Amino acid sequence: MIKTIRYFLIILLCCNIFMCCSDDDDNNNGTETSLSALVGKWRQSYYDGYIEMTFNKDGSGTEYEEGYAPGGYLTHFDWTYNERTRKLTIKYIDDDELDTEVYIVKSISQSRMILEDEDGDTQIWERYSYGDEDDDNNDGNKYSSGIVGTWRYSYESSHGAMEGYVFMTFNSNGTGVMREQDGSFSDELRFTYTYSKSTGSLILDYTDGEREKYTVLSITSNEMKVLDEYGDLTVLKRVRQ
Repeated sequence: MIKTIRYFLIILLCCNIFMCCSDDDDNNNGTETSLSALVGKWRQSYYDGYIEMTFNKDGSGTEYEEGYAPGGYLTHFDWTYNERTRKLTIKYIDDDELDTEVYIVKSISQSRMILEDEDGDTQIWERYSYGDEDDDNNDGNKYSSGIVGTWRYSYESSHGAMEGYVFMTFNSNGTGVMREQDGSFSDELRFTYTYSKSTGSLILDYTDGEREKYTVLSITSNEMKVLDEYGDLTVLKRVRQ
């Protein structure tokens, strides 16, 4: 009788070990649902534009929609995530109409996130890193590698119809120069910069002590779109040299 009970306990123990291993295999399928996996930029494309969600480590974030309005539309939000329940709560802080949205995170991989909204509808988001557009549109020239190079944007001149121009040159060693040309007036100011391709954060430290912070929305071989700290969009064109 004791031997029979011993055999039974051994069999039961083996079954438990097998079930635990099976659970580990089920959960180790290349996906995760941790808070850290959410951090970064995610993009959802549709027929005439896209929506890009940025989740920052400090619980802040931005939602940028291209195609919704001329020049794009930007909103800010705070977010929280419960790893146990997989509930993602997004609280918009500058758009009363959107207010709060709640999702269940079904899965996250290195390239894709699947969410389920409160109506049970599924949303698929692709992880986005700057340079993806260059990979898709690589024309074989030397400008498809990122931010390094010279960029130009124009503005309305104080002299009337004549336009003013700002040239921004980013060197590969983290230094750069800003040159402004407005009619006969010209100015030049040097800076150092840091740029995070994963978050799009661009910080310029000028030699006069001023600091400017931007979020790079996209970079292609011909164009770069950035948002300043106030949410204003600037479109820069690459200068071929």
